[in-house]
Amino acid sequence: MLRRTDLSPNFLRSRPLAAALLAMMLLAAGCGGLPSWMGGGGRSTMNLDDGDTFAATLEPGDELALTMRQPNRDGDAFEGAVFDPAVLDLSGFLLQPGEDADAPGRAVYIFRALAAGETTVEIRIRRPREPGSMPEVYKTVKVAVEK
Repeated sequence: MLRRTDLSPNFLRSRPLAAALLAMMLLAAGCGGLPSWMGGGGRSTMNLDDGDTFAATLEPGDELALTMRQPNRDGDAFEGAVFDPAVLDLSGFLLQPGEDADAPGRAVYIFRALAAGETTVEIRIRRPREPGSMPEVYKTVKVAVEK
């Protein structure tokens, strides 16, 4: 008589543990979680709250996390980021809710430096209350990737 065997380990049935394992595997797969001596790059975090234009210098393999308040004016929303994909890769985007209903949340764009070069990252927003409005630049970061 044949019997069906469940090959998945019991610990994978726990959603929080499975999510944490998946996050660790994805991070390690991109080498972002590895130390530089093992082939991973460094990670820098840049807070964009106090200004509109910023600059950063990276090395290939480095990660840059751009963190900022969500535009909280009458429904303004993030529209995306514009950058040179030969120089940077967008490896993540996170929206974190505010601490209460009146507090704006935070957004985090995570980029990985791919190759030497320069690019300007433009974080764009859209104002849905204005019919036919085009995306506009919310924050700008000039990025130089040097070997």
